Amino acid sequence: EEFTDEQLLKIPVKELNRKMRGLENSEIVRLRKRRRSLKNRIYASVCKKKRVAEQKTYEVQNRILVKERNTLKMELEKVKTERDKIKEAYQTL
Repeated sequence: EEFTDEQLLKIPVKELNRKMRGLENSEIVRLRKRRRSLKNRIYASVCKKKRVAEQKTYEVQNRILVKERNTLKMELEKVKTERDKIKEAYQTL
């Protein structure tokens, strides 16, 4: 019996083994290899999608953190300027 890729992916292992009974060993090896290859393709695709999604999340987080850092830098400069003015005012007293 010949299986489509979809059938080969969805069929439970026990049922596949039962249907492969009586087939030549080389045919069994070929079917198992094809099933493993198809499954690996799916796993790789899922992994890539997850990795791309994580990367986008990290990029967004990074942009937020860069903006926050820039805001804090500007705030620090304002505080330093204010400190210097106060320091100068006390020194003139």
